[in-house]
This record gives sequence, C-alpha cells and structure tokens, in this order.
Amino acid sequence: MSLSDAIIDTIVWSDVEVLNGSGQELANSLRRFVQAETREEVSSLWWELEGVAFAQNTIYGGAVQTIEVMMAALADQPADFLRPWIIEVVRFIITGASDADPSLLRECMKKAEAGTWLLAAEVCQADASEYREAVLEVLTLVDSRLATAVAVGR
Repeated sequence: MSLSDAIIDTIVWSDVEVLNGSGQELANSLRRFVQAETREEVSSLWWELEGVAFAQNTIYGGAVQTIEVMMAALADQPADFLRPWIIEVVRFIITGASDADPSLLRECMKKAEAGTWLLAAEVCQADASEYREAVLEVLTLVDSRLATAVAVGR
C-alpha cells in the first residue's frame, strides 16, 4: 500500500466539505489522480479536483486533505510525469484563499509545511529546470529560508 492510499484511508471523507459532489467522490478522485499511469490520464483527472477542492483562487474544505494526500504522493516517489501535476495542485491551493473560512489557508499551509523536506529534496533532485522552478516557487511559499538555501546550493 502506498502512503497516499494510507492517508486517503484515514480521512473521514463524509465530514469533508467540497464545492461540488461529496467528500467521498473527492477521495476517489485523489486516489485515481495519484495513481494515474499517463500524462493524459492525470490531465483529465485534474478536473475532478479543480472545482471541488479548489477553483481559481478559492479553496474549499477539501483543500486541506488534498494537500495532505499530495505531500504523501510525493513521498511515494511518483512517476516523473506525475510530479509536476502534484506540485501544481499544491501551488493552486496554497496561493488561494477562502472568504468563507479564512483559517483554511493556514491549515493547508500546515499540511504543506509537514512536507518541507520533501519539497526541498524535489528541488535538489529535479532534472528539468521548469519543474525545479515550480517546486522552488512552492517551497518559497512554505519555507522561504530553506528555499533560498537549496536554490543557492545548486
């Protein structure tokens, strides 16, 4: 079992508020997203997350759990094509906000901060400069001091 599957299995999805659908549908979408086998598949699955956990610059209740699953998915050492999608989900969420619940962004940031060293390792190990820059952008939002250290160290 992967870490992301284990995390998904520990969440009480019926308690998770989402914009569209249900928390359980979000759980299923997240599981399929982190298990995608092709670029085309993950691209299609993106739309099962956007408009549910986040949309444009707005985040919803499921954003916290989505960040937790994305950080676990990074720890699972996903395929190279999936890594940028994971980072993009994290970036969309931690650059968003919630008028309905201003504390939601803080909770999302806490989940992202729990993966600070995973993000730093991604920056250090990234081969593609575009991906490296995207991860560095996320790391800067989560821990600017560490982002500066790993950016200079390379």
